[in-house]
Amino acid sequence: MQTPFDDPGKETKEKVIINDRTYTGKEIAAYFDDVLEQLSSGLRSSWNRVQYTLAAHILINQKEYSKALALLYRGLQLYKYEPHMIYLTIHVLIKQKNFAEADRIAKEYLNDNPGDFCIKLTESKIKRVEGDFKAEEISLLQLIITPGSDYLDNRFKMAAYQRLANIYMKSGRFEQAEAMVEKLMRRDLDESVWSMYFDILHNLNRKDSLDKAKNDFARYRRACIYFEQGTEYEIAGKFSLALSNYRKGLEIYDKDSTVNIKTGNILLYRKRWYSKAETYIRRAVELDPEQENYLTTLILCLRNQGKYTEAFEYAKKVIAMNPQSETGIFRILAKKIDRTNEFVAIANQTIENDKQNLFPKIRFELAELLDERGDADKALQYYRQALEIWFKQARNFPDDWELYFNIGKCYLKLGKDAEAEASFRNAEKLRGCNLPEIYIELIELYRKTHQPHKLIPYLRKIIRLNPVDLINYVDLGINYASLLTANLRQKESKKKWDKHI
Repeated sequence: MQTPFDDPGKETKEKVIINDRTYTGKEIAAYFDDVLEQLSSGLRSSWNRVQYTLAAHILINQKEYSKALALLYRGLQLYKYEPHMIYLTIHVLIKQKNFAEADRIAKEYLNDNPGDFCIKLTESKIKRVEGDFKAEEISLLQLIITPGSDYLDNRFKMAAYQRLANIYMKSGRFEQAEAMVEKLMRRDLDESVWSMYFDILHNLNRKDSLDKAKNDFARYRRACIYFEQGTEYEIAGKFSLALSNYRKGLEIYDKDSTVNIKTGNILLYRKRWYSKAETYIRRAVELDPEQENYLTTLILCLRNQGKYTEAFEYAKKVIAMNPQSETGIFRILAKKIDRTNEFVAIANQTIENDKQNLFPKIRFELAELLDERGDADKALQYYRQALEIWFKQARNFPDDWELYFNIGKCYLKLGKDAEAEASFRNAEKLRGCNLPEIYIELIELYRKTHQPHKLIPYLRKIIRLNPVDLINYVDLGINYASLLTANLRQKESKKKWDKHI
């Protein structure tokens, strides 16, 4: 028998599970008060937070904007800076044309989380729907100069470049549009981007440049046959075939930075052919010098060849671009070439410029170096600063395992072993975590605190993940022997005590 909530001929997969009750489709809106009450009375947890966002998504899809907003506002009382809830709230407010409130929420959130590219891009959208294109342009320009390193950051930046190009084209500023599209083409060679580029060159009346661009596009399309085949082979784990196809494609069209870095990565990590990998990685850096992960890969490649001084100079560029990047390699290189004083000066200047306390890693690495130099008091100061920042970030991003991992490492440095253990165990539970990295830290912690009964299960786990590493088996045997010896000593002591009594 059908109910009013059934969609004939279509099974809905949208559902929210609260306690032992499942609400599907239109039931969320029909029983809204009940759903809201149960969600609000639930314990604060990742599961509860996900159910809030799922329920909001369903209500938004059904155009129940007022109910979605009420639910999101209640959710934000529990999870103040949850990024997805902030995004959905702004999205609903835009739908309701409440631009002032949307702008207020975006600004309040970005004040504490200025590196969130998704909300930055959403903030620019508020300006666009308001019709304030100048403010939108300023917002987008601020986004593209904000340091960012991961895949999602780059996708948001590419969206910003494309939107800026559209703004400039519509207002007849074709030279500015050209600059944006050229930046976009370093990372995205989609046909729509080529088409935009052709339109700009046509409007600028650059016939020779247009002819060359069309010729480049033809070569790119031919090379794509090899690029796509190479990607299929790489996904299948057939790296030699992937490498062969990438190189054939690059012989036809070598201006694709993504394929150059993929080729370099295979040569670097799979083939260990560092000098050849360097050629392709350098080409990727040349094509897109703002791509932080390309520079980081080049640093690793140079380090593996013993080119420490050159690697150090590139590391300085990366830190200048994004002080939140991997600063550990920077410190290691500084020690290799005896330029630790330069590292300390750069780190101190970076921290001094960090008025909003956004960069804990540089503080942690500086503390490590100061610790090694024997300046314990100064090191503790920076460890505490890093810990405080990571704590704040963990409150805003409770499912980021790396934050808890870093918090654990900070606690170790501060001599708080129990707190470190709790942080590592928390990181272990979160999706996407690097388990071997966490297990190694826990093993070292239990070794240091003489707890073989806790250490042994983690040695077993790491052996299951990496069964070919002989040293793990040796460690396991040693710890079993230690545990056995400890038990025998306890039994012997007990016998002597009983005899004495």
